[in-house]
Amino acid sequence: MTEKTFEMNTILGENSTYEGTLNVRGSLRIEGNFNGEISADSLVIGKKAKVHADVKASTIIVGGVVQGNILENKQLTLQSTGRIVGDVQTEKLTVEEGAVLHGKCNMTAK
Repeated sequence: MTEKTFEMNTILGENSTYEGTLNVRGSLRIEGNFNGEISADSLVIGKKAKVHADVKASTIIVGGVVQGNILENKQLTLQSTGRIVGDVQTEKLTVEEGAVLHGKCNMTAK
């Protein structure tokens, strides 16, 4: 599967660590470590990223590790390298072979 591309407004680089709340109007890409809460229009979590957060975003691509809940989501793609430990609420879910989802998944149609 090819990775969807977004124009990135905000990037947290591979050697970066951030703790707190991120509210991004537009797209956010995380390649490093993040602890806290995330709200964005679209979110890409890179293959080496480690995110410990509750996440709200319309479109999310997970290639790394997320420990926390994914809420208010329209489309979630869990790549083969992705791992989610937490509950997911989404309208559309794509899971590639090799991905891990350890938690409850609630699929809602709007």
